[in-house]
Amino acid sequence: MRKTLVLSAGLLLLASCSRDTTRPAAEALSPAEVHALTAQLARHSGSGLLLLFGSERGPRAAAAPVEVQATISAPCPLGGSLRVETRVTGTVDDARRDVALTGTVTLTHTACAVTAEKTTLTLTGAPNLVARSSIHVVDGRPAGLQSASLQGGFAWRTADGRSGTCQVNTSSTLDVAARLLTVTGSVCGTQVDVKTSWT
Repeated sequence: MRKTLVLSAGLLLLASCSRDTTRPAAEALSPAEVHALTAQLARHSGSGLLLLFGSERGPRAAAAPVEVQATISAPCPLGGSLRVETRVTGTVDDARRDVALTGTVTLTHTACAVTAEKTTLTLTGAPNLVARSSIHVVDGRPAGLQSASLQGGFAWRTADGRSGTCQVNTSSTLDVAARLLTVTGSVCGTQVDVKTSWT
């Protein structure tokens, strides 16, 4: 059941990384850079949930209402740091394999240097990014709509002299029964409006 939870959360958070976007005429970051950067932000958000689901103190060890929190600070790949604060609440019934959880992951970047499309970007929270997700599992399978959002802002600068601020506001829903993933919103001024299905 832990794999189901992580898969659902991962799909929703990574959904905002789709390349099906429309770029404004005067955007400082290219669509490819925005895509690559958003993929990294989604992985950062997912790491917060994995921190709890992968630990002995996480929801998988509970048999009733749960509330767990964790905070980590880690170095970024090319310098600076990232603070990840995670809180998960809800209920877990291990015997019936039923889960209803909501999770919040707050990302605060401090001169955090990463690479996106071969471009080095340094990020600083303005003030931060907040990822929220809702997961509902019945008998070990996702039930109904799973939802997630990523909101907030950060300041950025590139090694080639560009700089600016970026606002993120995306919403995602995953309908496993209909096999449909829907994403709307914007990342760094790039509009996101995506519907993806699978067989």
